[in-house]
Amino acid sequence: MKGDRKKLTPKNRLLLYVDILGFREKVKDADAAASVYQTIDTCLRASAKAIENAEGFGTIYFSDTILFYSRDGGFSHERFKKLCDVATDVFNQLLANHVPISGAITFGPFYIRKKRDSDGQPIEGADPRLYFGQPLIEAYDAAKLEKWLGIIVCPSVTERFNPDYIDTMGRAFWQKRRDGKHFSLLLNPYFYLERYYQTMVRAGEKRKRELLHPASELESLRFLMTKVRQYSKDGDFSTAPAFRYHATMAFVRWTLSAAAFKWATGRDPLSAVAQGAY
Repeated sequence: MKGDRKKLTPKNRLLLYVDILGFREKVKDADAAASVYQTIDTCLRASAKAIENAEGFGTIYFSDTILFYSRDGGFSHERFKKLCDVATDVFNQLLANHVPISGAITFGPFYIRKKRDSDGQPIEGADPRLYFGQPLIEAYDAAKLEKWLGIIVCPSVTERFNPDYIDTMGRAFWQKRRDGKHFSLLLNPYFYLERYYQTMVRAGEKRKRELLHPASELESLRFLMTKVRQYSKDGDFSTAPAFRYHATMAFVRWTLSAAAFKWATGRDPLSAVAQGAY
């Protein structure tokens, strides 16, 4: 028993919880469920590069949930920033394929035990067979309360920040929100659109042609706009699905500069649409 307890000693880990919205309704139709799973698999494969760049993270996928967790214990701003990059990449990859999500980033003691061989040693590359902990509970509860599409950074993470760090990243990266005695951060999933636009504006014509369009972000934003226009045309601003899209668009309009938003949505001559990104 003592040996088992030792094996289950938790590490304080960063955790990204991703909830696939509307999945319950889709699984009632076997064909739709198969399509959703295929889309998720495609998007996770496309996100492999982000995971490779964010060395030190593992993935757990079950039902309508995707978890990304830090393999090593401890907190660092660098590790957190890598997980934010994974979060925004997964958000855009999925939404670009018409799969909306809600999610949360947390930190704390998270237990993971992988499948073991006959000698009792963890099998390299095997999926965890046992996982639980306070970060998963906090992330699940936080994501369920959100009424928009996106990723929230929970108090278990923000309480570890120096206030200057939050201000340094600024409005383009996230929005600070007071939640009782604590505060959370709402990640801007289109942060790299803003940065790309600012880089393109400063670049010369030759350099502009060399820059790669952030395709998944553009497709994601395009789908978001399509859904908002559809709900607006139907006069639907209050049902739960419609409100999520309207609230998300309002957040995007607040975080992106007016010029970057105009460029990304095809409303100026240098737009992604005009340059053939779509």
